[in-house]
Amino acid sequence: MSAPLNDSNLTVRYEPSSTDPFLSTTEVVSVRIVDQAETAIDIANATETAAFNETVRTTAAVRVPGVDSRLDGIPLVLTASGNRIATAETNSEGQAVLTGALPATVPTGDGELRVAID
Repeated sequence: MSAPLNDSNLTVRYEPSSTDPFLSTTEVVSVRIVDQAETAIDIANATETAAFNETVRTTAAVRVPGVDSRLDGIPLVLTASGNRIATAETNSEGQAVLTGALPATVPTGDGELRVAID
């Protein structure tokens, strides 16, 4: 589960399967979030070379180091030289694919693709 540091209430929902004898329920609970976990973004299958208007693509996985976690719904942004190229949210496996065209505003020469939490 993830939540902004300034949240004071969270909605908690229980939805049993259709064969369970229980009813679904939703509650709002007060919370005090005092700390934020450090995250790491693992990159795979990133485009290595591209020209203007060509597609760049990478796969990213967000994780909390030392914790077996899959972070769902984390917004990510793919940039090149400060130019936003693509955005995506992590799926239930904590992964996202970011794909977009390299804009002409990116300076020529060697550059770096970056993925960050948006």
